[in-house]
Order: sequence, then C-alpha cells, then structure tokens
Amino acid sequence: MQKIACNKLRTMQFIAWYTKSDKIRQNLLLFSKVLILLCFECVFIIGKTTLKSWHGICLIKRRGTTERVDYKI
Repeated sequence: MQKIACNKLRTMQFIAWYTKSDKIRQNLLLFSKVLILLCFECVFIIGKTTLKSWHGICLIKRRGTTERVDYKI
C-alpha cells in the first residue's frame, strides 16, 4: 500500500486514516511519530500493512532535501 500526503490537510487526513485502519496502530507512541510528519510538505508512506513488514517513510522537506525513516509496526 502506498499513501501520499501532499499538504498539511492531507497529512492530517492520512493520520486519521492510518490510526483508524488498524487497532494495533492506535497507540500514542506511533501517533506521536506520525505527528512529526506535519512539518514536511510531502510525505510518502511506502510499505505493506502486515505486522511483519517495515514501513519506509520518505520525507521531502520544503527545501528539497529528503530524509528516510524506517520503523516496524
């Protein structure tokens, strides 16, 4: 599954979808990590929605620089 949030509004909508799509993801720790993404202009969420998979988050800052964060659900 691939989700793209291109602005703060879509990012917040993505957070709502991401935390509601699976009860396992409904915890403050993961939610706080996703909230950090609000400071980025574009957020690419890449990965499968299985428990054993790793999700790669490619963060594109407004200056054009990129950061990648991997975490396990």
